Order: sequence, then structure tokens, then C-alpha cells
Amino acid sequence: MNWKLIFGLSFFGLIVVFTTAYFIPSTSAPIIACSGIFVIWAYLAAKYAFGKYFWHGFCIILANCVWVVAARILLFSTNIVKHTRELDIRNKIEILHGHSRLELIIMGLIGTIAFAVVLGLFCVIASKEVTKKA
Repeated sequence: MNWKLIFGLSFFGLIVVFTTAYFIPSTSAPIIACSGIFVIWAYLAAKYAFGKYFWHGFCIILANCVWVVAARILLFSTNIVKHTRELDIRNKIEILHGHSRLELIIMGLIGTIAFAVVLGLFCVIASKEVTKKA
């Protein structure tokens, strides 16, 4: 496993958290993440991982989860003002009503596993394309 690659790419997610907290609207964030960032991460993992592509993608998201959840907890007050739609959805679900930060951690972990599988699959697909060109 190329841990330098994994941690390097995962830190890029920290930049995304700050941009979504201050600049990018919540309606655009998932589109940007899935279309742009995942494709770039998958390409770089396919190019520099040299095997175990799925696990590289999976671990990138796991490492990214640490930075993203920590930053979202620290920026909770700022983030929730700009993302009221998510707060309304969270209040309707009421998993842990009144414990927004704990709920953020739990839902973040569930989302992390889903996104980790998706990025892992993106990395496998990208590895096939990158090796065709080589």
C-alpha cells in the first residue's frame, strides 16, 4: 500500500470541507465531490498505487473521513448556517435529536463506507484505463 499517496490525497478532502463551509453551496458539493474529486483521486491512485487499487481508494476515503468529520465538528456553527437544508433533513430523521455533532459522526461513518466502496470501484476502473494507455 502506498500510504504517502493515501494520506496525500485524503488531505485534499480537507480543502473541500473548508470550501463547502464558506464558498460552495450544499446543493453543488456532492456533484463536485463525485464527478471531479473522485475521478482525480481514482486516476492518481491508478497511476501511482501499483496494485490493490480498490483498497487504495477505500483507504483514501477512510483517511479523508478523519479530516472531514473533525473539520465539520470544529466548523459546525459556520457550516450549519450555510447548510440549513441538511439541518432540516436531519431534524426530520431525528436519529439523535438534539445531538447534532454525534449524529454527524455516525452519519459520517455510514456515508464514508458507501463513498469508500464507490471510490474503490472508481480506482479499479481507472487502473484498467491507465494500464491500457501504458
